Amino acid sequence: MKKFLNRYFPTIAWAGIIFFFSSLQTTPAPQDTILNFVLKKTAHLLEYITLYWLTFKSKNEDPEDANPDYISPLIFVVSYAIFDEIHQSFVPNRHAKLYDVGFDSVGALLAIWGIYRSRNSGH
Repeated sequence: MKKFLNRYFPTIAWAGIIFFFSSLQTTPAPQDTILNFVLKKTAHLLEYITLYWLTFKSKNEDPEDANPDYISPLIFVVSYAIFDEIHQSFVPNRHAKLYDVGFDSVGALLAIWGIYRSRNSGH
């Protein structure tokens, strides 16, 4: 059990944080519509970059593995993004938005790109 928690707790905790913020009926928002959009979509990207990175680290124990699993963390993260939007559809004053799943997925893809580059840069 301790090994499981050490390996997966950060991912589970981060997913819980995302769930908590999705449960809020309102989120702080600047009055400027464009700034509000940019800040919220940036938050989506950062949340899901982090979720992918944590999931990738949980799935790939050996940092020297020549063939890490990039796909199952991506499937998990995109599935979680879909689940999160469905969850938001049940929260008063919140709405499910397919394009938010898109931003979340782009976050995961940016994480893959960053991880791949760092693993293959020779550093």
